[in-house]
Amino acid sequence: MYRIDTATKEVIQIDTGGADLTSGDGILLDGRTLYVVQNEQELIVPIELSSDYLSGTAGDAFTEDAFMYPTTIATYDDRLLAVNSQFGAQESGNSELPFNVSNMPLPEQAQSSVGESDLPETGGVSSVLLAFCLMLAGLSIPAAVYAIRRLGSSRST
Repeated sequence: MYRIDTATKEVIQIDTGGADLTSGDGILLDGRTLYVVQNEQELIVPIELSSDYLSGTAGDAFTEDAFMYPTTIATYDDRLLAVNSQFGAQESGNSELPFNVSNMPLPEQAQSSVGESDLPETGGVSSVLLAFCLMLAGLSIPAAVYAIRRLGSSRST
């Protein structure tokens, strides 16, 4: 994994202490926690980054029973959303329709670090971006709107 300084264009390798990030696909930076989605392994690896973002320590990888080759990832409030691409099933023609997004709580260690960053606050994932991700996952526009409404109603539980 690398960090690119956008001002100087310098590329620096991030020292993750030898963490195995094979098949790293989607990444999400939330505060100083970097989540790496390992699609083929159906895992998410949290990495706690240093204040200069040049090194980090990998935490325990976690998974969700509903994962089906997860790719991209986003946060919404205190939830992680992972698009299930089903790449492995698509090749054989055995994908389950409609495609979906797994919705899980942020790990506890990450909830305490949310907002503890010098990065600008972006306000989270907009409904438009979430709908776009859902459509990329193969959902129609009405199905994406339905999924967003369901997500909104499930946050109160």
